[in-house]
Formats: sequence, C-alpha cells, structure tokens
Amino acid sequence: MRRSHVVLTGIAVAGAAVTGSAFTAANVMPSTTVAGYGQTSVTGATVTDIDFLAYTSDHTDVGTITFNSSTNVNGKTASVTLKQGTTVVATFDCDESGTYAAGTMDIVCDATSTHPDFDAFNYVGLTVLD
Repeated sequence: MRRSHVVLTGIAVAGAAVTGSAFTAANVMPSTTVAGYGQTSVTGATVTDIDFLAYTSDHTDVGTITFNSSTNVNGKTASVTLKQGTTVVATFDCDESGTYAAGTMDIVCDATSTHPDFDAFNYVGLTVLD
C-alpha cells in the first residue's frame, strides 16, 4: 500500500508541475501533432491544435497551416516561420481575423505563394504580436 501512495504522489507532483507551467510565460503547444516538424514555438497565443492542408496542385507541398488558438488574437499580427535546422525555409503572414467563439479561433497561414515541400522543414514557429 505504501508503494501505491509514493507512485500516486509522484504522479500528482508531475501533474502539478505540468499544470503549473500553464500559469507561467511558457508557450503551450500540442505535443502529438506530427507534420514535418520536431519543435514548435508560439509567442503571444495558446495553440491547441495545428492542421496542415496540402497545396492543391502538389500534395507534397504545404498549402495552408491552421493553428487553433484558445487566445483571442483579433487585431494582432501573426506570422509563421518554417525552418530546416537553423535555416529559414519560408516565412509568411497569417489571417488572425477569424471569429473568436466559445473560447477558440483559427489562425490561418496561407503558404500557397511559396508552397514549401513538407519534407523541406522540421521546425514551425508562430509569432503573434500586439
């Protein structure tokens, strides 16, 4: 019985550490999204989901990236940067004028002007500025 309490205490402490980080200035990103990147970075918004839509005429390229945010970013400026290691592959502006409803909104980033290949990047960075 004593062993169970130790394990549960350890889990509770780990849970408190994870929950506590949400109240700091740390960036919050989903950890299970996989689409050609190994790290995510967000400044100015809490992102709860990332969706990649393939480019219409070449499905090996990115058409749009949509970040679902629980932060109302209307009236702010958003941009996304794709990197391969430390090399910038593409940077483009995002549309943050969507409707904020029920605590969520989409930030849609149109990549069709450069439509980078999904294999060309391994880092995605979203920046939201006032």
